[in-house]
Amino acid sequence: MAQKREWSLLRQKPEALYNNHKAISRESRNISSRGMKELIMKKYVCGVCGYVYDPAQGDKDGGVAPGTAFEGLPAGWSCPVCGAAKAEFAPE
Repeated sequence: MAQKREWSLLRQKPEALYNNHKAISRESRNISSRGMKELIMKKYVCGVCGYVYDPAQGDKDGGVAPGTAFEGLPAGWSCPVCGAAKAEFAPE
């Protein structure tokens, strides 16, 4: 009898997983594209001089195109104002 119950539970799991997946998919579709862009395109502030890196503007003088997220900046990128390393920046 116990074995029969275990098989019953196993048969229910895929359906439960599928229903959970549908719920997550609905939730992710409810995030607006603007909200997602704001999550990805966060501004960062230099802890040394206060310069704000805005991904929407990029860093023209540093060769960084507009739309480049802070995480996408080259490893050697530095603050265009004071020369501080990327590690000195924090989210705004």
